[in-house]
Parts: sequence; C-alpha cells; structure tokens
Amino acid sequence: MLPGCEVVDVEYTKDGRDWVLRLSVDRPSGVDLELCATVSSRLSGALDTHDVVPGSYRLEVSSPGLTRPLRKREDYIRFKDHLVVLRTFRPLGEDAGRRKSFRGMLRGMDGSDILLEMDGDADQAPSVRIPFDLISKANLEVDF
Repeated sequence: MLPGCEVVDVEYTKDGRDWVLRLSVDRPSGVDLELCATVSSRLSGALDTHDVVPGSYRLEVSSPGLTRPLRKREDYIRFKDHLVVLRTFRPLGEDAGRRKSFRGMLRGMDGSDILLEMDGDADQAPSVRIPFDLISKANLEVDF
C-alpha cells in the first residue's frame, strides 16, 4: 500500500457472472481518482504476481464514501465530533430505553468506551457510553 493510505474495507463478491474484489481506501488528506488508480495499479500487479485471488476477477478501488465505516479504535478518535450511526450486538440501556441502534455526535473514547452525545431522543440520556467490543456496525452519518 502507499504511505499514509489505509484499507478501510475489502469485499470479494459475485456480480452477475463476474467475481469482484472491492477495496475502499482512505488517507487523512482524502481520496481522489489518482490515488485510486495508483493503488489499483500497484495492487493488481502484486495480486497477479502472487496469484492471491484464484481465477479471473475485477479489481475496484474507491473511497469509503461519506458514510465511511468505523472499524478500529483509531477511527473513533479520528472522527471525534462527527455524526455517527451505530448498532450494538445486544440491547443497551435500562427497561423501556433498551436499544441496539444509536445516532449522535461522536465525542471520542474513554478507555474502551465510545462516548456518544445522543441526537434529540427525549427517551434517552443525552450522552451514552458504549463499550467498543459491543459495536457490531458503525458509520459516519451525513447531516443535511
């Protein structure tokens, strides 16, 4: 990979009759067409040389998009003060307030907990702590 560039997501899937290897890449300065082309060229050569993926496939390299997934602890630090949507493996909270879906402003991490300022839900505490290990899926959210 290129310095300062990270792989955010990898998907190997069937698209009609073809197999597709999709990579989402990111870097602090953002992703542009030139970066995607460079990563694609370098990675394609390496994959073909080492025959990592059997048979024929199509390689697609893109940015993770506006609703980028958050996967690593570092993501929750990097995207502090961004709007996020996340789901947990099991319901959190007490009694009627138990839920698995959360939307709010990411306020960072405290130890192994994600700090989330809830988004306008009167039935919930204004801020919640969600253990990192209980998060099944998290994405940045676009607020228009």
